[in-house]
Amino acid sequence: MFMRIFTILWMLGFSASCTDQDFSSNPKENQEPLQSEDLLESDDSEAANIPQPISGAYLACAELQSPSDTNELAHVGCWISDGNGQRINVSSSYSIQWQLALDENLSVDQSTVVYEEGSSPWHVSYYLSSIVAGTVSQALASMRVIALVSDSAGKALGSMVSTYESAKDRSPQAQATAYRFYRIEIFEMKQACETNTVGIEGLALSWNGTFQEDTFAGLPDTPDPQANIGFVGNEQVSLSSSPTFTDFYPYEAFGGGFGGGWWSAQDSFEASTPAPATTQVYFQIEFIGDQGVLLDALTINGGSISDFGQGVDYSQCSPSHFQIQSSQDGQSWTVLKDIKADTTEPFTLKF
Repeated sequence: MFMRIFTILWMLGFSASCTDQDFSSNPKENQEPLQSEDLLESDDSEAANIPQPISGAYLACAELQSPSDTNELAHVGCWISDGNGQRINVSSSYSIQWQLALDENLSVDQSTVVYEEGSSPWHVSYYLSSIVAGTVSQALASMRVIALVSDSAGKALGSMVSTYESAKDRSPQAQATAYRFYRIEIFEMKQACETNTVGIEGLALSWNGTFQEDTFAGLPDTPDPQANIGFVGNEQVSLSSSPTFTDFYPYEAFGGGFGGGWWSAQDSFEASTPAPATTQVYFQIEFIGDQGVLLDALTINGGSISDFGQGVDYSQCSPSHFQIQSSQDGQSWTVLKDIKADTTEPFTLKF
């Protein structure tokens, strides 16, 4: 994956009237300077609430997707690291306000994603797009990402700025990882449904800023296990799941079969509203190969608008609480996103 690491600047810019509580470069006598390790985990002690320098910390940004002749879109991820390149967890003693500054003469659409702690290798990411050729490249050249640091009381402590001007050589260990396995684990269904089973009738995966076509949507209804092996984009994948309802298969989550979707086993959810799972329920995607894929978005449409000729509406039999998990070996899983949302209509989340 092509990545550019931007210049890192550490800016304090305080007036001479700073108090002992300031994020200053001169720690008060008998106080230990706040090290980057103090931000790795929350600490409710009084010492952790005294703003002091983050030793060696810097703001870095990486270009995850570059604009091209045919796609005027860029994706930039940013994170604050310690002196060893490790992503810093912002403790309860600090908050970050993110700002993106671009050349105001350029007509660029932008969107910002600020991630919950631990849910992403990035603290924030930006999507830039334009209908005018070459505009996004110009915007990247002028961009400045600013992290405004405040204490728990909202008092400004300082700022960190990342620009695009130089490819300063750093190799942060916090860079995003491509995973071979992704799993949707479902903990709750929106409401009680006949047979107490949850459904997914639509899935779409995105990487490099593009939702990918798949080979499953056009498949006929078949019990052939090989139907669960196909392609999403140029990547070969193998689909699997926890036990399913009779004659429903994982590939049907992408729209294959007769359009009814994938369904979990009967009585895998309670007969209540909302309906919590009674057992582990998941849908799994394995990317076949050594490299894996870094997903940047996923769309899920739960339940089913098909009534299977029974005159019953199954659209409410949809996930309402689920996690997106990742793994390199299919055994040890990391939670990327924990979602509570209505998926009766297509729901898109960005990583």
